[in-house]
Amino acid sequence: MTPRLLINISVVSKDTIFLNRLKTSEMMCSGGFNFIPYSNQKSPADLFLIDAELLELFLSDYTGVEGIKFIVRGHRKLLRYSFDAGCVDFLRIPVDLDELEIRIRKVFDLPVSSLVWDELNFTPTTLSQGTRSVNITLEEYTVLKTLIQNRGEAVPREVFAFFLWGSHKDGSRAVDMHISHLRKKISSISRNSLDHKYQIITVRTLGYMIY
Repeated sequence: MTPRLLINISVVSKDTIFLNRLKTSEMMCSGGFNFIPYSNQKSPADLFLIDAELLELFLSDYTGVEGIKFIVRGHRKLLRYSFDAGCVDFLRIPVDLDELEIRIRKVFDLPVSSLVWDELNFTPTTLSQGTRSVNITLEEYTVLKTLIQNRGEAVPREVFAFFLWGSHKDGSRAVDMHISHLRKKISSISRNSLDHKYQIITVRTLGYMIY
């Protein structure tokens, strides 16, 4: 399949936090994906992203329309119902946006993009330097990608939390744990254990940064 330059995704959701996350996501900013408001006027979207509780309404709007592809997001208890209704994939909430991008790319047979931090390369599943590699989680990938995109600037913990879960809980150490795991994994594949080039620096009372 020849990759399209732009994929139009109609979002069927009343979740304002999720909608705001999509508007500021790398998927939107990179130009590869265009998230558009839902319309029941037979929108020419390539894919629909639907909240499970709105699936019945969507199906009634598009009764008889052939070839529609849609991904449903919701609680696990609605997984079987969603696949029985014809969805191509299902995402449990809260949705990780990097996982969402991977799922969308899979639907359209598009390659998963990789990012570079000098000699380090990373994808949503792997961190590598030369022939050395280590597996990473989607959460760790999101944290590292956020640092790369803001290289040279301190990133507040709240920003990481926003991109990971859409909200921040006071006192949560989840972001710090992901940073700790990333530091260990970067050190495990580094050619020079004394090389400080790949340090993730703690900015006291604020967050983290890289150079």
